[in-house]
Amino acid sequence: MQSSNGPLRSRSFTGTAFDGWSYEPYPILHFALKPQEIDLKRYAIALLALALFIGCASAQPRYHPDSTPVNGCYQDYARQLSQSTAKEIGSLCTSLLKESNLTLAVVTVPTLGNLTVDAYAGHLADRWATADPSNPDARVLVLLAFHDRKMRIELGHTANQRMSDPEAKQIIEEQFIPHFRKSQFDSGTLQGTKAIVSWFAAH
Repeated sequence: MQSSNGPLRSRSFTGTAFDGWSYEPYPILHFALKPQEIDLKRYAIALLALALFIGCASAQPRYHPDSTPVNGCYQDYARQLSQSTAKEIGSLCTSLLKESNLTLAVVTVPTLGNLTVDAYAGHLADRWATADPSNPDARVLVLLAFHDRKMRIELGHTANQRMSDPEAKQIIEEQFIPHFRKSQFDSGTLQGTKAIVSWFAAH
């Protein structure tokens, strides 16, 4: 479906988001310091933390939808998921297209930058529709931002006629988030994607 101004844009998309699941991504380290070592070690730790912060800030790109293309079913830009998970998600995408005539994309990013999860997903849907204007209404986009602890299921108009926002929210809260809260990103992504595919197969 196309408008007179070109491919149908993400204004035809709707969806539901989860904003901020809680988990402890890294262990908290405790140091036992002798009185005479406090100043020296605190100073050394502060310098090390500053060096790591500067290194990470300069090494990590700023992610934006314009630099996050949807070239296929699965893109793990956050580099959090295993190859076996990627393979299973690929099979699920094929199954959804075959059984429900819907195209699925699962995209992970480390951070949303200065955008909301809704805005990022909307821009990503725009780019997907522009790059591949064939039937953008029949699409399902799952966006996962692990560092920001946010996610969104974006539904094209055709997909949204079959799955409502409350139903998408239920899948997020029951299938994705319980795993993510335990830092189980592979199992959460896989179980959530399976739930989406199974839901459309049954409806």
